[in-house]
Amino acid sequence: MSRSESGYTVIELLIVAVIIGILATLAISAFSNQRQRATLTQVKAEMKNISTALETYQAEHSVYPPNLNSLSPSFIVIIPVQPAGNGSFRYCVSGGTVYELDTDENVYGPSGSASEVYVVAGSGVREGNGTADSC
Repeated sequence: MSRSESGYTVIELLIVAVIIGILATLAISAFSNQRQRATLTQVKAEMKNISTALETYQAEHSVYPPNLNSLSPSFIVIIPVQPAGNGSFRYCVSGGTVYELDTDENVYGPSGSASEVYVVAGSGVREGNGTADSC
């Protein structure tokens, strides 16, 4: 028996479908990680802006402000919020000389790891599993 019709068999089509599915899965996971990293970068940039405004306020008034709203509009035009609807950044000040600014715990982290992003009294934006809890 010779086969005179040309075409693909069901097995060949299934193999191609499985390969396409595997490639799609890899592409989606890579895209998801990129979004997470972009969000983390945005959070760090927003916190750096707030930290700079806090330091400027402290330089002019010799104390840190009692709340972030005190920065607007003289030191920062709009108080940034966390992306993806996670609310405002947490801010507390202790004695007017030490402040802590951080994100909601376990929201941001590379490759899905649970961590938070924080700043303690102008020490720079950091990432870790906790804050110094100076307040």
